[in-house]
Amino acid sequence: MPTEPNRAKDSLRDERNGCEINLATPLSLRAAFCFPLQSALSRWEIVKGACLLGIPVIGWILNMGHRIEMTHRMQHGLSAWPAWTNYPQRLRDGVITLLGMIEYHAP
Repeated sequence: MPTEPNRAKDSLRDERNGCEINLATPLSLRAAFCFPLQSALSRWEIVKGACLLGIPVIGWILNMGHRIEMTHRMQHGLSAWPAWTNYPQRLRDGVITLLGMIEYHAP
């Protein structure tokens, strides 16, 4: 039976028990907490995002753009990481997300 080579190569593995946590994983509290901690690269990206939050407003917008990029990559069958690439695009995605949130909450 043929397998999807990109999925196998790009999938993330939980380093503790080898289970893959991706969009096909059933929702659970454990999966939600393990997902961002399942690889060294994902943990490093959390640290980068946390450091960027120290920049008022811009850091938050960049983090929103990062979430959009992670989701986009996973929807296309790729690994969610690395997603801290192309900072101008992360900023653009974050601004669009912010504008959508402002519009949603506007009277």
